[in-house]
Amino acid sequence: MIAERPVGLLLAAGRSRRMGAQTKQLLPWPPGSSQTMVEASFDLISACCESMFVVLDHDEQSIISALGDRPFTKVQGDADAPMFDSVRVGLQAIRAEHRKRSVLLHPADHPAVNPETVRCIVAEAALHSRHAIVPRCGERGGHPVLIPANLHTRIVDSSGEMGLRGFWSANPDGFRPLAIDDHAMTRDIDTQEHYDLFGDQQSP
Repeated sequence: MIAERPVGLLLAAGRSRRMGAQTKQLLPWPPGSSQTMVEASFDLISACCESMFVVLDHDEQSIISALGDRPFTKVQGDADAPMFDSVRVGLQAIRAEHRKRSVLLHPADHPAVNPETVRCIVAEAALHSRHAIVPRCGERGGHPVLIPANLHTRIVDSSGEMGLRGFWSANPDGFRPLAIDDHAMTRDIDTQEHYDLFGDQQSP
């Protein structure tokens, strides 16, 4: 039996305060290219997904324009709320349309993840359909994370304290760690320094 492909959930509602006046989702990625960070992150997971949902708020019209003709369902987020709120509203929107589908969750500021990492996560989920698959590089957890349908309500109804990391700590029975040697999956691009450093590592 072939496992159904997950629904993709891209978190792109943030205000990028630590990046200064720039909306980081719209920065070129890799630096110097014509593609934006949000496009790279979208394309990274959409290749493995049946459909896509994108949580938006700050500068949403510019982000929608950058995504061009890529098909997705927009979810209204709150740029001033913790990221867990985007997780919650995204899962709620997906459950309303795809109650039994797993979700491949990814933040828009992780564009450099190796595509093979994503494929490994999806393949592992097919073997453990009742557990979330949380990739780890060394001692650090990363993204994307694959969340099965049976956990959606538990996550939505949780306190959200300490985000998804707090949820996994409180529910160790709900996930399986997956060791992958891909440092990019643990790296948020929050500041200009991060952007310059990680961008240099993408240069040929």
